[in-house]
Amino acid sequence: RSSDLLVQEARRLRVATRSLAQVYSYLASFQTIDAEKLAQLLGVSDRSARRTVVRLVEAGLLKSAGEESVHRRGRPRQLYRLAPPGIDEAAPLGHREARQ
Repeated sequence: RSSDLLVQEARRLRVATRSLAQVYSYLASFQTIDAEKLAQLLGVSDRSARRTVVRLVEAGLLKSAGEESVHRRGRPRQLYRLAPPGIDEAAPLGHREARQ
């Protein structure tokens, strides 16, 4: 069942199952997310949200979707989207293999 897979993935990533489900649900509707929006969605601090993003990127569930310029001081916002399953993004084009 997909709910069992979600629970297993959340445990592996050390992320609450509810939180992971919220991220997937949000990205299904809006395609991209930044750490600030993730913090609001999960009701956690920006720092905690950034740690969660790092775990999801390292696990291959999220990937960078570019930057969004904001009309305020500081760096542009880093956007993330769901990574397509089964593709090794680190491999050069033409040499990508399915992840196991």
